[in-house]
This record gives sequence, C-alpha cells and structure tokens, in this order.
Amino acid sequence: MTTYYLNNSTGSDGNSGTSSGTPWKTMGYADAHIAPGDTVLMQTATWRVPAQITTANTVWKAQTGHTPVLDGGYHAGLFADGRMPSPNNYQPGSRYAGMLNIPADNVTLEGLIVQNIAGKGVLVQGDYVTVRNCATYHTYSTGIGFHGDSANKKSRNGLIEDCRVTLGCILIFDPDRVNANGNDNTDQGVRVDDCIDTVVRRTIVGYIYGEGLDVGKGNVRAIVEDCTFINCRHVMLYGMWSTDTIFRRNLLAWASNITGEFQAGDGGSHAGIMIRDENTKKTGYTVQNGVQIYNNIVINMKAGIKIDGSGKHDTALRRGYIGYNTVVVGPQSATAINISQNEGRVHEAIVENNIFEGSAQPSKTLAQGSPTRVLFRNNLWSKAPPAAFSGTGDI
Repeated sequence: MTTYYLNNSTGSDGNSGTSSGTPWKTMGYADAHIAPGDTVLMQTATWRVPAQITTANTVWKAQTGHTPVLDGGYHAGLFADGRMPSPNNYQPGSRYAGMLNIPADNVTLEGLIVQNIAGKGVLVQGDYVTVRNCATYHTYSTGIGFHGDSANKKSRNGLIEDCRVTLGCILIFDPDRVNANGNDNTDQGVRVDDCIDTVVRRTIVGYIYGEGLDVGKGNVRAIVEDCTFINCRHVMLYGMWSTDTIFRRNLLAWASNITGEFQAGDGGSHAGIMIRDENTKKTGYTVQNGVQIYNNIVINMKAGIKIDGSGKHDTALRRGYIGYNTVVVGPQSATAINISQNEGRVHEAIVENNIFEGSAQPSKTLAQGSPTRVLFRNNLWSKAPPAAFSGTGDI
C-alpha cells in the first residue's frame, strides 16, 4: 500500500510520484501505475481533460490543505445572447459523458472540485464507491451520477456524502437541447439509476436548472438523508420506478424572489418531494413500492409532497409511508400534499403525524387529489382538509 502524489502544474509522469516534491502529473498515468490498496493525494492544480479510475480498491483525495480541480472549460463567461454554446466543443465532449468516470469497485474520491463541465461531472458505475466532500459546479447536465446497467448488473453500495452540487443542468440555456420529438430535455443535480443500497447523505443541492436529486429507474433500498435542497427548477427530490426508497430528515426550500428561467414557467419548483412513475408501460420497470417519506421539512413548493398518477404516469403508493413531515405553504405554493392515481391503481399507504401549515395562503386548499386506500391519522392542519384527506386524531 503506497501513497502517491499528483500535481498537473508542477508534476511530471517521469517522477517517482512517491513524495510531495516529486509528484506525477496526469490522472491517466497515475491510474495505470497504481495498485489496489494505494492512495493518490492530489495537490492544488487544475486538470482539463476527462479522466477515469479503473484501478479497484484505491483512494483518490485532496492532500491536506490542497484544492484539486477538474475543469472542462464550459464556464459562465461563455454565456451570450441568452444562451450557452454547444457542449460538444468543450470537455468531456458530450452532454452524456462524464468528466471523471469511476467504473472500478471500492474507490474513494474525496475533496475534489469538478466544474465548468460540458456534460456530467462525476459518473460512477462501480460497486462500493464513495464520493465524499466533493463539489460540482456549472455542469451542462448531472453533477454526480451513480448508474448501474439494467441489462448487466446494478451498481451496489454507493455513498455520496458531504458534497455540494450547484448550478447544474445549465443545458436549459442551450436551444439545441430540444430533441427530435420536441421534448425540452432536462437532467438532475444528482441521479441514482439501477443501483442497490445507495446512500446520499448531508449533501447540498442548489440552484439546479432541472431536478434536484432523482432516485430513478430500478433502484432498491436507496436512502436520501440529512440533505438540503434549495431552488431546484423542477422537482427537488424525485422518486420513480424503485423499491423501498427512504427520504428522511431533508430540508427543501424555494426562495420566492427567484425569477426568469428559474421560474419553471409556472412560478416556483414543481414539487418538493414527488413520487411519479413516468411512462411505466414504456420503460419495462415496475411501479414503485415501499416508499418511506418522513421527518422532512418542505417550504414554499408548488406542491409540498406529491404522489402523481395523473395522465400517462402509472403511479401507486404501494406500502407507502408519509409521516412526521412539516410542509409549509408559501407564496409560490398551490397545495401542501397532492395524491392522485391512474388506471385503477390503488394506494396502500399511511399518512400520519404530519404538520401541514398554510397560513400564508389562506385561500388555497392544503390537499388535492383522490387518495384511495390511504389511512390518514393524527395530522395537524392549519385549516380543515378535504374529507378524503382527514382522519382520526387530526388537529
């Protein structure tokens, strides 16, 4: 188990790399020459080309007191006439590519800044990968993504911890993002797809021009806890096509004075926490079940908590639990909780011990939808909800 040093400014791939004064230069060289069990300490420098970590059981982290940066050159200074240029001329060269890719297992990445990326920031496919105390900033699409492969294997036991993901999904300023079907494509600050036992913890996700964090297709037992979501243009915290997802102890808030592109076209973020299985029949994934949403604080969302089975979304809150949340209706809000269903799907859920506060919007109803087979009890409402949402022990 050897410790190596890396510095793109003062280093050389001809050095030994084994001391702070003789660092290697490139991440590619380091990845090709380290062995399982080794640690790479990255010094203050900027790397401007995509990299990947293919050596398993390794640690890549900022040396104490240093700030390593990966920069794709797709910075805010390129903004002109209301748009950003095509991402194809900047690193990593495609909106679907990652600036830092981690296909290896048992890798720890700690203390890096990944910024100005014309694609995705950090893209993980390996098992038991930890991304800790890292920051992504100004990414065309996703800041941090954990992605398994539904056709082959799922990514297991990933951890995102103490990270900051800001100014993501700036593709909103690229007119060419609209695809052949006329869809206004968007992405997420953080996305987890086809993974098992992934945890996102104590992470700040803010000023995302798309969705904040998606627990997407095919996930099993994902946990999002103790995170903060501020001003994400679409849904802040989104669950779809997954099993036994837990959202707990998160803070989600929308600032009322945000205007322009951030308004999402209809005044504020669409929802704080949303469960929606989009186009389920087309995806081949099963509808969600076992979702638990508890001990969250949601402030000033268009809908605080929304279970959306409307239209083409074949959603059901099977074995669901919504409890001990505080939802505060603000100037941008339409309702505190909205539960709908589609095509005869029935909900089998409990909604209990929540606080739904709507004093800022006395003319608005606190609940909307048509919940079926949902047990409501012991909720505190600032005014009486529709009969379908009331229950024993309500205040």
